[in-house]
Amino acid sequence: MSLKCFSIVAEDIVAVNYFEQNCKAYHLTSREIDIVKLIGEGHTYKEIGKRLFIAEGTVRKHVEHIFEKTAVSNKIALLRKMDSYS
Repeated sequence: MSLKCFSIVAEDIVAVNYFEQNCKAYHLTSREIDIVKLIGEGHTYKEIGKRLFIAEGTVRKHVEHIFEKTAVSNKIALLRKMDSYS
């Protein structure tokens, strides 16, 4: 394995650790974590609802709660906050 491959893996591990730490720090529920992950993958609220078998309005309500817990006002700020060291 080359050093470059190792550094990519290490960066991914650090990002996952920050994400997991932030989920705990902001007291996100397992459903909220699922939604944040799907937002990070670029899915719309409608697509998230279909994947999780919930209404689009329910997704929106979860996102409102996530925004309140993390003190952000949009998806970009949420994703930046979740992937950074708090």
